[in-house]
Amino acid sequence: MSIEEDTNVIDRLRSIADKEAKERRVNLDNFIEGLSSTSEQFIIVSILIPIIVVIGAVVNGLVESAKSAGGGFLGNTPTMPDVCVPALFITATIIIAGMIVQTKAKEPGV
Repeated sequence: MSIEEDTNVIDRLRSIADKEAKERRVNLDNFIEGLSSTSEQFIIVSILIPIIVVIGAVVNGLVESAKSAGGGFLGNTPTMPDVCVPALFITATIIIAGMIVQTKAKEPGV
């Protein structure tokens, strides 16, 4: 078009390059803004959930030992099945993997 209209090709190419660079910057800025909520979710899933599971396992062990020792205050408290702790760790791992895949899918590819 620039050759047919006898306009400056270099200026036309610069304007196209500036437009593309601006679109990429906008996409990248939007991606970076979205990462703040994703980082909070990663912290919750990768740090807090395992801590809660470990605390639950320790409490469960104390309750089971109190039951086997003859009762007392914790003797009537229900216990967690043995499969719960590994299942919760596997669930947290699957959630983390899903979040990684989701974050990579949102990447603008700049």
